[in-house]
Amino acid sequence: MRQREPSINPQKSLRSNPITPKKVPMEQFELPMDEAEGRIWSISDLTLRIKETLETVIGSCSVKGEIANFRKQSSGHLYFTLRDKNSQIAGVMFRSQARFLEFEPRDGIEVVLQGELTVYEPRGNYQLIVRSMQIMGRGSLQERLDALKKKLYAEGLFNPERKQKLPNQIQNIGVITSPTGAALQDFLRIAKRREFSGNIWLYPSKVQGTGSTAELIQQIDLAIRHQKADVLVLTRGGGSLEDLWAFNEESLVRAIDKCSIPVISAVGHEIDFSLCDFVADLRMETPSGAAEWITSKQVAQRQKIEEGIAILHRNIFLSLSEKQQQLEHQYRTWQRVSPVQRINQLSQKIDDYEWRLQQQIKNTISKCTVKKLQFESRLQLFSTKKMLDSKKLHINQLMKNLLKVQEYSLEILKLCHLTQKKRMENGSLQKTLKRGFCYVKTPNNEVLTKTTQIKKNVTYQLVLQDGQRTFKAQNDLNK
Repeated sequence: MRQREPSINPQKSLRSNPITPKKVPMEQFELPMDEAEGRIWSISDLTLRIKETLETVIGSCSVKGEIANFRKQSSGHLYFTLRDKNSQIAGVMFRSQARFLEFEPRDGIEVVLQGELTVYEPRGNYQLIVRSMQIMGRGSLQERLDALKKKLYAEGLFNPERKQKLPNQIQNIGVITSPTGAALQDFLRIAKRREFSGNIWLYPSKVQGTGSTAELIQQIDLAIRHQKADVLVLTRGGGSLEDLWAFNEESLVRAIDKCSIPVISAVGHEIDFSLCDFVADLRMETPSGAAEWITSKQVAQRQKIEEGIAILHRNIFLSLSEKQQQLEHQYRTWQRVSPVQRINQLSQKIDDYEWRLQQQIKNTISKCTVKKLQFESRLQLFSTKKMLDSKKLHINQLMKNLLKVQEYSLEILKLCHLTQKKRMENGSLQKTLKRGFCYVKTPNNEVLTKTTQIKKNVTYQLVLQDGQRTFKAQNDLNK
């Protein structure tokens, strides 16, 4: 099979242009006052002036921080909070810019944003209108990847001459991946659907995060020592460049190059590439594709055996039919001869033919029986019972792992419940009053929230932690 040469397209580097801090005179922030007395601003005018000041003094800027409270509207606009250890700011990225993103934003990732600082007037909140978004460290990772690719290519690790030839018949498959990942389930599902009757050896390993590269190399060494697998499948699901970085490490690439067992790389989806794809003996676009390619060898062999049995049966039938026609022809010839001597001669000849025919039939049947036994012996190697026993053991192991995950999840939910319960108790009204707070009620038991609601000579109730007190306002605070 001719392999398609994967190519790594370097991601467009997004560089921010931070604004150099400048000393701004305080006069730019001073609001003009009327000469007679201080000007009374409307909320709209004051908000508009603040917006104009922010857009004029700061305007376009670059900001880095962690995404929180991310949500994507049906309109395609993105809303989120950008925060650090001490502060946060609201951010919005409209659909016209969001459609150019090369990754899916989510809570918890650190990014560098470019945009304009402004004020959302209906709420009076200042926010950042984002033009572009880049994951922190993405550019440096891409540069490291390109540099390492050039280095290994120059050493010849990607040359087709170094690749091993995969066996025609694959009976034992070694799969190096996460035991809980979707990639393993896809691989096993395809193998089961195509009735693969061989053995699948799982070499569990982390496929992402700290220590994943070392585990992958360790499992490759284990598979070599195990000497069970005809081919190794290195696989995992798709993800970002950071998620797939373990498969771009130089140590793993060199371990694959030195592996004595042919290696199939099935990392990510169709659009994902890693350096393992270049050095592996065969690159498949998906875990499912790898399973289909491997099992296709066995499917073809099974079809060949079935075709051989059909041909054998047809040849036996044709041979018997031919001999029967010859016997009938001899019988008709004998009927046409009347002299006794001719009859005796023909009888003797018929006996001779009959004996030879019987011997030939016995030999043919004996040969067919031997071939049938050979084919039955070969078919027993593809026993469904063996495959089911292996699958049952694997399913039992998966059930045990699922129970452990359920117990762990239940403990986490209990802890979260206790934490939320404690937070609710701390935020109750009685707890708030004990901390020195109070509130004022009108004769109609309405709670006052603004000073403009206090009227002169009206009796109010001041509610404290240990009781209530009444009072009257001596002056009208609305004046």
